[in-house]
Amino acid sequence: MNTSNNHSNQAEPQTNHAADNQSNSHTVNPANSNPQLAYENLDLWNKSCDLTLTIYPVIMQLQDCMFKQQISLALLAIPAKIGAGQEFYFYRERYPYLIEAKAALAKFKTLLFIGIKLDFFTEQQANPWLELSTQVAKMLWGYSKYNQEQNDGGAK
Repeated sequence: MNTSNNHSNQAEPQTNHAADNQSNSHTVNPANSNPQLAYENLDLWNKSCDLTLTIYPVIMQLQDCMFKQQISLALLAIPAKIGAGQEFYFYRERYPYLIEAKAALAKFKTLLFIGIKLDFFTEQQANPWLELSTQVAKMLWGYSKYNQEQNDGGAK
């Protein structure tokens, strides 16, 4: 299938980078050589994509370009950072990406509250988004804690 060829083509630079034996190179997650364990199968990543896909079309209708840019960048960064962090095996290497995902989520929620106050969104419209973003936040916290315990025995 073409998807398996594309997936293996994407993995080649990472494998080559890890094989360079540079002292500062990151450890590529061996789970990513198995498509069953890739970030696309994480409930957290899928839920954050659901959040993005639910809200993004509404945001694109906004007239305020600066606000639209800021909230859409924060929203898009959440699943992107989770996926990027999953490319690394050790928690200490994933940690910056998970922190960036948490920060992007906090920025999104803050801008959503501001958008309600500016009448860009109604409370009735925004409440399901706030609930979904809270679910993502809880999952992100749990995923961070799990990785910390499993991969590094609590070390960051």
